[in-house]
Amino acid sequence: MSRFFLRFRQAISPLLLFALFGSFSTAVQANFGSIAGSITGPAGFTPCDSAGYCPLMVETYYWDTNAAQYYPANSVPVEPDGSYSVELPMGIYKAVPVDLSGRNHFTPGMQEGVQLTAENGSAVVDFMAAPMGISGRITGPAGFTPCDSAGDCPLMVETYYWDANSAQYYPAVRVPVEPDGTYSVELPMGSYKTVPVDLSGRYHFTPGMQEGVQLTAENGPAVVDFTAAPMGISGRITGPAGFTPCDSAGDCPLMVETYYWDANTAQYYPAVRVPVEPDGTYSVELAMGIYK
Repeated sequence: MSRFFLRFRQAISPLLLFALFGSFSTAVQANFGSIAGSITGPAGFTPCDSAGYCPLMVETYYWDTNAAQYYPANSVPVEPDGSYSVELPMGIYKAVPVDLSGRNHFTPGMQEGVQLTAENGSAVVDFMAAPMGISGRITGPAGFTPCDSAGDCPLMVETYYWDANSAQYYPAVRVPVEPDGTYSVELPMGSYKTVPVDLSGRYHFTPGMQEGVQLTAENGPAVVDFTAAPMGISGRITGPAGFTPCDSAGDCPLMVETYYWDANTAQYYPAVRVPVEPDGTYSVELAMGIYK
C-alpha cells in the first residue's frame, strides 16, 4: 500500500504544483494592470533629440485614500516612437509626462483619477507635446510692416536667459520677425527677457523689453507682443495770435529741415526735409542717430 501511495503522490505532485502556482500567478496578474499610451506632437516631432537621446518620461503616482493625496509610484521612459507602458497594482493613479530637457510642454499637463480595477485592468492615456518657447506679434500704425519697400525685414526679437547663480541675463536665441509681424522662438524652461530690435533703426517699441518671462511645465509657452512706432522728430511751430504757416493764398511756405551727424567726418549732412502743416505741426521719420 505504501508503494502505491508513493507512486500516486509522485504522479499528482506536478499537477498540484501547477494548480497551486498557476493559480497564484493568475491571482498576481489579476492584481496588476497597466497604463499605456503615446505622446504625439507637431510634424517632425520625436521624443529623441538629434543625438538620439530620448528625454521624455511618464511618471505615475498612486492615490492614498487614507492620506488623501498622491504618492510616487513608477516612472518609465518614452520610446522613440512616442509610446509608453507602465505596469501597476490595481488602484487610482495620476500620470504625468515629463521632458527632462525642458523643451516641450504637454496637453494635458497630467491625467488624474486613472482607474485600474479587476474589471478594467488597463487604461490608455495619451498626451500632446508642443515646443516650449516664446511667441508674439509686433504691430504698429496703419500700413505698418516689418519689411521695407525692398522686401527686407530688419526686425528681430532677441531673447536672454536669466542665470540665477550670477543674477544676470545672458544671450539665448535671436529670431527674425515675419512679414506679418509674428515671431516664434523655441526655448527650454526658464526665465527670459525678450527685446525687439530694428536693424534699420526706423522704429522704437512699446514696451522696449519684457523681463521675467517664465516658461514652466505648468504654464507652458508665453506670448509677448510689442507695438512699433516710427522713429523720428516731430513738433509744432507757433506764433502770435492769428499766426498760420499758410499765407492768404493758401500757400504754406514753412519747412523743417533735418541734418544727421556723421561721427567719422565730425559734421552734419542733409537728411530729410518736410513741410509744416496748416496747424503748424510737422513730423519726420528718421533712423536712430544724432540730428540737427
